[in-house]
Amino acid sequence: MTTRVAIVLVVVAFLVAGCSYTSGPSSVGARVAAKLFVKDRLKAPSTARFGTLTATESYDGSYLVSGYVDSQNSFGAMIRTYFSCTVEYDDGKWKLIRMSI
Repeated sequence: MTTRVAIVLVVVAFLVAGCSYTSGPSSVGARVAAKLFVKDRLKAPSTARFGTLTATESYDGSYLVSGYVDSQNSFGAMIRTYFSCTVEYDDGKWKLIRMSI
């Protein structure tokens, strides 16, 4: 019984260590934030399917995120929309600086 408990504790320790969250800006966080900002502007955000997004850090610490999203328009037809967003991490949250959609 103690061997099982030890194994469970070791597995839990590895899972917790592997799930550590680093706060602050990153290209992954910039892509997630850009997706949320784009979804806010869609007619049917629940239908959104994003393609591969690229995130490039600028000299000032902001990120330029670009890609495309497939989603339904007002008539229910799926359309592809290309976009680019400039996002910035400030005071613990992502802010939209500029968007072209």
